[in-house]
Amino acid sequence: MLYKTITLELLKEHYDPATGRPTLHDLERQTTLLKAAHESWMAEIQRSRPESSPEQQTAEALELAIRDLRTDLSSASSAAEATEDLPNLDAAMAFLKMHTPRG
Repeated sequence: MLYKTITLELLKEHYDPATGRPTLHDLERQTTLLKAAHESWMAEIQRSRPESSPEQQTAEALELAIRDLRTDLSSASSAAEATEDLPNLDAAMAFLKMHTPRG
C-alpha cells in the first residue's frame, strides 16, 4: 500500500500554504493513522461480508479509511481556523499591563 503517498496528498489538500507545509512528523503520524484505520475497516468488512472478494474488501476498507482521515483533517483545520481569531496570551498580558493601575 502507498499509505504515505495517499496521506501526503490529503495533507496537501488540507494545509494552508500560509502556515507552512506539513512536517515529516505530521506525515508519519497521519500515515500511521491511515494504515491502522484501513486494517480496522478490513477486519470489520471481512467479519460482516465474508463473501466479498479480498480485493473488494481491501478497496472498500481503503475508501473508508481515507474518508475517516479526510474528516479528521477537516476537523483539525476547522479547529485551527477557529483559534486564529482568539487573542494570544502575550497580547492579552500586554493589554492587562497597560490597563492595570499602578499604585
